[in-house]
Amino acid sequence: MKRLLASSAIYGLGAMANRLVALLLLPVFTAHMVPADYGVVAMLTVVGGFVAPVFTLGLGSSISIVYFNTTNPAERGAILWSAGTVLLGSAVLLTLLGWVLRHTLSNIVLADEGYGAHTAVAIATTAFGILATPWQLKLQFEERPTAFVIVSFLGLVATVGVSLWLVVGREKGAMGALIGSLVGQTSTTLLLFAAAADELSVKDIVRWARELLRQGLPFIPSFFFLFLVQNWVRWPLEWHHGLDAVGIYSVGSSIGSALGILTGAFISAWTPYALSHADRQGEAVQVLGRATLYYVAGFGFLTTLFFLYATPVVQIFTQPAFHSATGVVGLSAVAQFLSALFLMLLPPLYFAKRVDNVLVSQAVASGIVFLLAAILVPSFGIAGAAITVVLGFSALVVVQWACLQRMPVLRIHYDYRRAGLLCLVFSAVAALSFLISFVDPVRGFALAGAAALVTAAIVFLGICRVPDVLRTWRSVT
Repeated sequence: MKRLLASSAIYGLGAMANRLVALLLLPVFTAHMVPADYGVVAMLTVVGGFVAPVFTLGLGSSISIVYFNTTNPAERGAILWSAGTVLLGSAVLLTLLGWVLRHTLSNIVLADEGYGAHTAVAIATTAFGILATPWQLKLQFEERPTAFVIVSFLGLVATVGVSLWLVVGREKGAMGALIGSLVGQTSTTLLLFAAAADELSVKDIVRWARELLRQGLPFIPSFFFLFLVQNWVRWPLEWHHGLDAVGIYSVGSSIGSALGILTGAFISAWTPYALSHADRQGEAVQVLGRATLYYVAGFGFLTTLFFLYATPVVQIFTQPAFHSATGVVGLSAVAQFLSALFLMLLPPLYFAKRVDNVLVSQAVASGIVFLLAAILVPSFGIAGAAITVVLGFSALVVVQWACLQRMPVLRIHYDYRRAGLLCLVFSAVAALSFLISFVDPVRGFALAGAAALVTAAIVFLGICRVPDVLRTWRSVT
């Protein structure tokens, strides 16, 4: 547990620094980019997310499976180099297709062929992200969070520097932001390779490449479904309300996704930690269940803060044209919380080599998102899009849990009673947050702070049993 928390803390601190820099620059970028510019960047980023699972060939998951199936260092090195070789070919193909089809894709995504160059840049950024996959995973597998965080931060510096120069200095708008992302991703990929790659190993490269593809290709539909759950709402939002609405939604979602940076840090530490229990499954039954309760308590509390302080954060860090993004922030944070919770349910499937089962839950959740988006987005716009995503991820968690109960896999002992009570408290606080007004900032911050303190006390009591609390109190008094 200490290993998990220590690694999560390092990943989290690095991610918080990155997000803080991005948040501090938000007033600058929103002053030089109109909502439609954000809409263009958001839609093209979504296109990158759409094609990435296909061109990653499922290796983002199969590398983990094949890597942990052996303890031989030479074989592990060959596995990573094999993955890198396969993904290099895939990334080159993707870049070429992005250039050749740039105008067609621009017309499909943005209903305007004039964004062809923007589209090509976005696709190239995705290609460089694909190249980074095996080396990023290697740092996580070897539990080297410090190196990973340093590389990520240097990539952020490159992104911000180029983006500021092009967006603010050269007034390049959406194109400036996209080129900044390309430079940052390229820098990150090269630094990851330098930090993680060992001596070139081509032994049995064909064998390992074949095994990686055999294990990975079935994951492509899984990634596709997960992508739809998270991003499909942007298309109906554009169709019914235009690029301005997509841009505003994206700003609110970006602020709320700050929680995703922290949950992502936790999952980065969780994956190797949980998989290391493959040969200690008796211990995993208790340890992984206890860690899940701590996750619900800690990250559930953080989620409520996004509801309580959404209004002042949006008003401080964005221009007035983006202030309606307030309603998206908290709901976006909930989606990030649920997305990570879903991933925490998967270790029993990895142990049993039945990860293909996630297709069922993801397909169901995708269908629910399609249906709700058609109902909620035309009538409720940005709020309807955010609610749709939350309900989609809720369905994902519930369906996956139900599938696990029916399968012959390891049964993790979850504390449903305490986790459920905590979730009820968090839901109540989130609902009450909409009644807090910041017209009078002093009164608004006082009410939000009081709600946060009460919630924190409930969380502490919710994960600590009364005898433990009394024993701790006596030891410090």
